Amino acid sequence: MGIGGGILLGWSGTSDGPPSADIRNCYQYTPQVREGYMGVMDEEGDAALGGALEFIAEEIEVLEVPHLFVPPPPVPTLPPPSGTPLSASEYEALVYLLGGDTTRLTSLYRMSVDGTTYGDLLDNVGDAKPLILVIKKDQYVFGVYVSAGIQEPDDPTSDHEYRSDIWWFSLAGHFDEPTKIEIPQENQGVTVAGRKWNAFGANMGIGGGILLGWSGTSDGPPSADIRSCYQYTRSEYVPEGYMGVMDEEGDALLGGSQNFIVNEIEVLSVLQ
Repeated sequence: MGIGGGILLGWSGTSDGPPSADIRNCYQYTPQVREGYMGVMDEEGDAALGGALEFIAEEIEVLEVPHLFVPPPPVPTLPPPSGTPLSASEYEALVYLLGGDTTRLTSLYRMSVDGTTYGDLLDNVGDAKPLILVIKKDQYVFGVYVSAGIQEPDDPTSDHEYRSDIWWFSLAGHFDEPTKIEIPQENQGVTVAGRKWNAFGANMGIGGGILLGWSGTSDGPPSADIRSCYQYTRSEYVPEGYMGVMDEEGDALLGGSQNFIVNEIEVLSVLQ
């Protein structure tokens, strides 16, 4: 085995033959060590961390490193959008999950301010992308990242299905800390109903995990109220440490139940 261009385990002494039967036989060197190194070096000035380029290890131990949440930076460089329902800590965590404190979010739609109909959402969001949808239901705060934005069909009596980079997140109510929830590529799609489409049972479906404007059945028109939602996240996609509500199959119900009425929906545009 060779790791990082710096160590060979089970070294036979030559690269032309089979490896040693003893994993303790090692060959190691590290070029360009930083100042302050006081260990053994070879003639080229490379560090020999085992005391020689070739050596017999006295012990080898392999440890598993669990995934640990790294807290977000103390305060983002850019302030949160004016009027966002997110708390300061929730906003900071969301920026961190997006990749850093230089990310800027612009609020495009807030249900409590801009209206609860599907048209209200579409009119305010337009063709902006990428987007973050944040949903609040009681103590639960969660949402989804959609790289391709919301794309209406050309025919308002039809629907539009398309691919997009999608991942879920929880900011409160499900884990000990804000958490990203990755889903497989085959589930990273969006279905957007036309404004006059009456056969989908919802206005919008994202990532195989949430329906907005859900009527309670897939055989009829969507609900007139965008707040009516259906949501679940399959158990195999849920990270360890989940403490929220689950259904009988062990799937995560981020809104506290499969069917629920949200307290708030906010759509934000992501600017790098």
